[in-house]
Amino acid sequence: MAKRRTRGRAKKDKVEDPKEVDRGEEDKEERVEGPRSQDEELAILAERIRSESGKDALVKALGKLAEMLEVAPQAKMSVRSAYLPCALALMEPGVFRHKDSEVKLLLSTCLAHVMRLYAGVPDHPYNDSRISEVFGRFLWTFRLLDDAGGTSYPRALHVLEIVSRIKCCVLLLDFESQELTLDLMQVLFDSVNSENHANVAPLALDVLCDIVRACEGDIHQDMLDVILLAMVEGKKVGQHTFELALGVLRRCELELMGPVQAFLCSTIETGPVQNSELHHHYHDLILVLYEKCPAMLGNVLPALEVELSVDDEDKRASAVVLLGKIFGLGEGDAVSEFPTLFGSFLDRFHDKRASIRQSMVDCAKSIAFASEEGREEIVSALEERLLDPEDKVRSSAVSALCDIICATPGEVSKTTMLQAATRLRDRRVLVRKEAMNKLAGVFCKLSTMEEEVFEKVVWIPSKILPLVFDEHIGLQIVENLLQKKLVSPKVQPEVVVEIWSKAYAHCEATATRALHDILQSKAALQTLFRECIKKRDELKAAAKESKNSLEAEMRGMMQAMSHFFPDKENALQHLTSIHALKDGHIMRGLETLARNDAVPEATSRAEMDVLKRIGSQSPLYEFAKVLCARLTCAPFRKEHVAVLLDTIGDILENSAAPLADPYASLLLCLSKAFPALVSTSLPQLERILKTSERCHDVMVESMLRIIVCGGSNFQSDPTDQSKLQVLLSRICRTGTRQQAKYAVRALNALSGGESKDVIASLGVAMHNALKATNTSMIRKKAALVAFANLCQYSPDGFESYLPAVLDVVGNILHNKGNSAEAISLKIEATKFLARICLPTDTKDLQKAPPQEVSWKLADALATLTSLVEVDADGTPREASAEVRLAAAKALLRIVRWKNAKIPTEAYRLIAYIALDPVADVRHGFAKKLFKGLRLFGLSTKFAAVFAMFAVDVEPEFVNYAKTCLKSYIQSRRQSIQRAALAGKKLTVTSHPEFILPFLLHVLAHHPDFPDRTVQHSDEKGDAIADAIMPFQTILSFAIGSLLSTPSDGLEPGSSLPVVLSILRMLKAVEDLQSQKVSHAVWTMADIALEIAKDIALKRHWDITRKFPGSVPMPNIFKPREEKRDPFASPATRRPSVEGSFLPEQLLPFSPGWKGFFSTTPSKRTKPVPASGNTPPANTDATLHHSTPSESLTKKARPSGAASLAARDNILTDVQQASEEKDIGSGGFTTLSERAIGGKGTRQSKRINSQSEGKENENSMPRRSRRRVCR
Repeated sequence: MAKRRTRGRAKKDKVEDPKEVDRGEEDKEERVEGPRSQDEELAILAERIRSESGKDALVKALGKLAEMLEVAPQAKMSVRSAYLPCALALMEPGVFRHKDSEVKLLLSTCLAHVMRLYAGVPDHPYNDSRISEVFGRFLWTFRLLDDAGGTSYPRALHVLEIVSRIKCCVLLLDFESQELTLDLMQVLFDSVNSENHANVAPLALDVLCDIVRACEGDIHQDMLDVILLAMVEGKKVGQHTFELALGVLRRCELELMGPVQAFLCSTIETGPVQNSELHHHYHDLILVLYEKCPAMLGNVLPALEVELSVDDEDKRASAVVLLGKIFGLGEGDAVSEFPTLFGSFLDRFHDKRASIRQSMVDCAKSIAFASEEGREEIVSALEERLLDPEDKVRSSAVSALCDIICATPGEVSKTTMLQAATRLRDRRVLVRKEAMNKLAGVFCKLSTMEEEVFEKVVWIPSKILPLVFDEHIGLQIVENLLQKKLVSPKVQPEVVVEIWSKAYAHCEATATRALHDILQSKAALQTLFRECIKKRDELKAAAKESKNSLEAEMRGMMQAMSHFFPDKENALQHLTSIHALKDGHIMRGLETLARNDAVPEATSRAEMDVLKRIGSQSPLYEFAKVLCARLTCAPFRKEHVAVLLDTIGDILENSAAPLADPYASLLLCLSKAFPALVSTSLPQLERILKTSERCHDVMVESMLRIIVCGGSNFQSDPTDQSKLQVLLSRICRTGTRQQAKYAVRALNALSGGESKDVIASLGVAMHNALKATNTSMIRKKAALVAFANLCQYSPDGFESYLPAVLDVVGNILHNKGNSAEAISLKIEATKFLARICLPTDTKDLQKAPPQEVSWKLADALATLTSLVEVDADGTPREASAEVRLAAAKALLRIVRWKNAKIPTEAYRLIAYIALDPVADVRHGFAKKLFKGLRLFGLSTKFAAVFAMFAVDVEPEFVNYAKTCLKSYIQSRRQSIQRAALAGKKLTVTSHPEFILPFLLHVLAHHPDFPDRTVQHSDEKGDAIADAIMPFQTILSFAIGSLLSTPSDGLEPGSSLPVVLSILRMLKAVEDLQSQKVSHAVWTMADIALEIAKDIALKRHWDITRKFPGSVPMPNIFKPREEKRDPFASPATRRPSVEGSFLPEQLLPFSPGWKGFFSTTPSKRTKPVPASGNTPPANTDATLHHSTPSESLTKKARPSGAASLAARDNILTDVQQASEEKDIGSGGFTTLSERAIGGKGTRQSKRINSQSEGKENENSMPRRSRRRVCR
């Protein structure tokens, strides 16, 4: 082993470098000869540096030289002479251009010390060329500074420190080429980063400032570009580079101010400076300078005013963005410092380019926050932009305004807030949603502030809530806003009650209805969900044979719940999937959310548990979040109801009753939707009733309505309920009309109809009050209301009292008094007749009076509508008009329940109300009729009544009637399309065109229609045309609406075959009740056919198309027995011409023909008649008939029904009253007079040509008219 080690050493010795051996020998010689002097060492070291080519030896030599130079003093001449050989050796090509990085780094260190030793002395060892090369080596070294964790970083930092200390970089300015200087500056800017800025930045700042100051104001544009670009780009990329450039600007402010201002002003005024890279960034530079060194800009900012008005839109836009940022900086000093510039800036709010206006709106908020002086002008400009034609600008404007309102609520007026709220009705959904969310944020933030601020925003919910009816926003979005954004869930119940009570007081009818819909929708969804969970539990325990039915019921419930979500199909799928989950905790958690009495903590835990169990990765997660939000009873819970009741009680005890009204209104709204919320509040309600009974009628009424809503949900002792029943009975006896009504309903709600003794005694008291002669009008009205409600809830118990009460009602109705109280009592009597005909609810139809009783009362009301009292001068009395309107509305209320079997004569009287001489009657009736069609589903025949308004003297109301009719037509067609998609088969009776048989029936029975004798006389054709003109106007109105109303998915003219088929079928039937008017039906059918064909020909529709189905007729007609007219006298009887029943004067090419049937009667042109345009009377269409209804004259009366006999007396009384009074001719305005404007003005004045001493040329000859009253 010893031999092997010796042999290995021998081999190693053979490969050793000879130079290493020589160096070892030299070291030995040095140790033998002793230490040398410094000059000798430097000389030997210089020689080694020149001669060494190996890296390690050179590194060792340079390292030793660097150590010696580190401690070498600068001031002594001898020292500089001693180091001269080494300085020259460093510039040897083999050393200076060595490729090894360690050698190069040591070389830079040595060169830096050499530059230190010879700094400021004339005998510098390097000439300009050599110095340039030295700085090139420094440049390479400074690039190593960016890696603070590298091994080269300490030596590079040391070199920078030496260069910074001796300020040698100023020598670079003596060279002709500036590239090295600019490169050095750029490298220093780039070398600073987050890791080394603490050490490098101060040294680099010194070097850069030395270079700038050495220029003595003669700053070249390239050098300026390096500094300023470092600032601009450094702010975007590296903050430390930006800070370094900023330090240079601040230290050298005097040297750089002039060049910077000259560059910026030149760029603004004349365009980009040649060879400068800054012209793309000069706006960014101005912004940075204004923010950090505002004094350096001088007069640069005023020069920007030029750019605000240049034709270049891009330059204007850039200037707007820049100035918007400048005016929004700091404390807004720029607004006060440059008022002219600010004024020019504000003008850009009206720029023709939308993007510039958008930029102005975007920066307006920051300016308003920063500057109090400019805030008012900014707010005013934003108000104008709320009406900008660009939707994005409007959206941004409302957003900016709301943010300003939140930040400075005391300085923004309520008018400004109302202006912002106008965008809730914007035509764009984007703007409406933005306004809704922003205004909700304003209300949420400011509603908890002081009273003065809250008064400015208390109206906001009243503007947001109606968005429930916006099809693009809808109930779910507004509901979510209501729960989470309008009022923070963290606010205390007392504060929530205070906020919502005052906000609800400011809500108009639409807003209150919207809130009611939100709460009702939530309550209905909760109820459905709880029932569905019960069915789910029943299904688990059910037997196999009953599972199918339970599953079908569950599917129906889930189908119903899906309608509470925007996407019904997806909602149904998700609901089905959730109910199919096997985790019972999920369903129990959802059930907790659906409970009204759950505390907030329990609902929060339940919601978190449900969502956690479903999992965020589940496809059901997002729907589960929506479902949880919709099931939660927020923002109102039982604690809020308790606070409301306590607050109301405290206010009433302090004798400030009106202040409690907002709280009572809100409580009533909540109790309607969530009756369970007041289940434990009966003692508090009794306390409030007792306190307010004698001093505040409105409060009593509100509390009674709340008790009615609570009903069976109340949880209290029987003793408390009995006390409350006594109190309710007293209120019913002594209270107002409304109080009496709701007191009876409250009694029935509390007892569930079981307190017969209390109700009986109350009925006796009401009966006695009505019979007593000394009872005041107010008490009689209250007694009528109370007795009607008692009859509704307990008809059997009050049958014995009813005859006497009906006698009283008859006396009231034919009383000649026309005072306000008498008229009010008559109106109440008409309502009484309607109430006792109807049940309290659709579920209580068995409580309704017999069919014969109801129709006798309906006949009486219909007769009332035909009575027109006139003064001596023929003017209809307004007082009787109010009674007629009330009777008409009462009749519609009865019809709402029993429209399938309404007597034909009553139906005609309803239609003739559209021709009432008093405008208020016509208008009020039309609105009630449209409401009945839209909300309560009145029969199609009542839509025909709108056509009667075509001859109204007020054009605005004619347009309203046309809008109502077209709306009904469109909704019916949509229903037909939905039914067709569902696979349901509907007959033509479901089509809106089925109004035509009823319309022709009503018109044919009108006394103004020319009879057969007049039609076949030798009178001139113009007289016949004038007589038929009003009827033609009504028919044009109806047919034009049917044919011109657009419908989705239907081509124009698609309803023409149905119209033609119905009209032709009408010529094949006769009137059921009066055969004498059948000819009038046929005549108007021909008129309507001509009108329809005229419309079709003008629009190039095919009139030969046939309706494929059968066309049944309503039971007011019967099949026609013969073609010829059997009712005309032999003198006037004639066969029809080609099946036409038109008067001879109006037949084509007859002397009276003047294009009468054109849809524009004022332009009577002679059209070319189409051959065969009127089919024969016998048509091939199948005729279907219902069983004819019983005649109105039939006196069917149940034996032994005393109450029915009393009801018949009502009709007799009304007939007697009509004979005793001065009744206007016919009971309604004639169609001819209505067409020429003879009657029906709002002031109800009749034009009488004869009284003026001359005859109206346009009016038809006066003739006797029949009374409509029976």
